[in-house]
Amino acid sequence: MSSRIELLVAKHVSGAADVLVNTYALPPWNENWSLEAAAENVTYVLETRRSVALVAVDEGRVLGSALG
Repeated sequence: MSSRIELLVAKHVSGAADVLVNTYALPPWNENWSLEAAAENVTYVLETRRSVALVAVDEGRVLGSALG
């Protein structure tokens, strides 16, 4: 495994959304996000001025993200 940290760009949105859905479904959040809502959230951050969004990627697969 050789993961890398990259700037989140449009090609990462669906992978980052999948990570959000799966992460927030677990304790302590136990939230039920749809993939569509998660993708909208990631896209919103991506399009917000002065925001920073990063992803950890391994062989094209998004492993995690940091949005702010």
